[in-house]
Amino acid sequence: VMSLTQMRQLTISHNTLTEIQDTISNLSHLRLLDVSNNYLRHLPLTLSCLTALETLKVEGNSHLSISQDLLRLKCLLHLFIPSSAVWIGSSSFVSPLQSVECGGEHIITWNPFVESTHESNRPSLQLPLFQLQSLRKLHVSKSKINKLPENIDLLTELTELYVEFNEL
Repeated sequence: VMSLTQMRQLTISHNTLTEIQDTISNLSHLRLLDVSNNYLRHLPLTLSCLTALETLKVEGNSHLSISQDLLRLKCLLHLFIPSSAVWIGSSSFVSPLQSVECGGEHIITWNPFVESTHESNRPSLQLPLFQLQSLRKLHVSKSKINKLPENIDLLTELTELYVEFNEL
């Protein structure tokens, strides 16, 4: 598959993949990559070479580690990530992301910015909002958060906010 360099969409979800080959970078025209519901533990750094990538779906992969460098992809607009995702690294760039899907159970899950609060051990949403200024749609439903970030007003392009089934 990695030799099909003109490929625009690749869906290999619901398999038993444990890794993505570094040669994925050969798919330079790829706009959508769906590797959801596999057994991935990390994403290769070579994904950051997919400069045309607009949509990345990796939800349903437990214990997934993701490099924040992926947020540097200039065309990446839609990100679907599991609630158990662990973000690695830190950056001070602005991401072009427009849609972040988060939720639980039967909906797409993502909550990489959750950390426990000291007083109640309940999660609160910790978004690097200065990096997500282009965000238009944010789904944090069923993510067990108990408050929204105080600086959510930094998301000046946000037009849709979904926070159902939380503990606000």
